[in-house]
Amino acid sequence: LYDQIRGVPIEGWDVSNRSIILYDAMQLDGKLQIAGTCGIAYIALGKGRSIEQATAECYKFIGDVQVPNLGFRTDCGARVLKNWQAVLPWVRA
Repeated sequence: LYDQIRGVPIEGWDVSNRSIILYDAMQLDGKLQIAGTCGIAYIALGKGRSIEQATAECYKFIGDVQVPNLGFRTDCGARVLKNWQAVLPWVRA
């Protein structure tokens, strides 16, 4: 599977955007592309005064980077809300 995604281009990433962290990416001939080691092109981060605001910001940043046939999770904020009591001690640490 990873051989099939190796070399897929990553476009629109801006080094100054600290909310997008490249993960399985490499630069070849001056162009960003999927390295093909794990299938995760990048991680988007969001922050806000609520989980809903942080989630919305995260998904806004996802749209900044283009990867053909990219798929991403849409349940992350909902999972945190569902399990908030378990997450709360980590947030306060």
